[in-house]
Amino acid sequence: NLTPMTQVLNESGLVLAACHSLVVVDDETLGDPLESASLSAMRWNVTTTTHGPSRQTRERIVPMPSTEKRTGGQALMIDSLPVTKLEILTRHHFSSKLQRMSCVVNDVDNRRVFAVVKG
Repeated sequence: NLTPMTQVLNESGLVLAACHSLVVVDDETLGDPLESASLSAMRWNVTTTTHGPSRQTRERIVPMPSTEKRTGGQALMIDSLPVTKLEILTRHHFSSKLQRMSCVVNDVDNRRVFAVVKG
């Protein structure tokens, strides 16, 4: 049986939402089509946010809002706290030699940092 991506386990959802190579350029999300499809199926989206006096831009991953035809993305429950905004702090791109990639992400609302790895 297949599980819909909107019902993925919270920990798996955290890795899929936070550990990817997607970037936003000119308001368009670019990157691996499979990663984009996974995020979209979870009903989450990549946006950008600007920080500090240097105006540094970071990717922010958030649930999509509901529409008339589709429900929005759901918060991920990690340690009984809802995760609804993630910011990628550091991205270690996929290494074919190591067969993995990792990211360090900030859980904006709960002031937590996660290291997520896939591969």
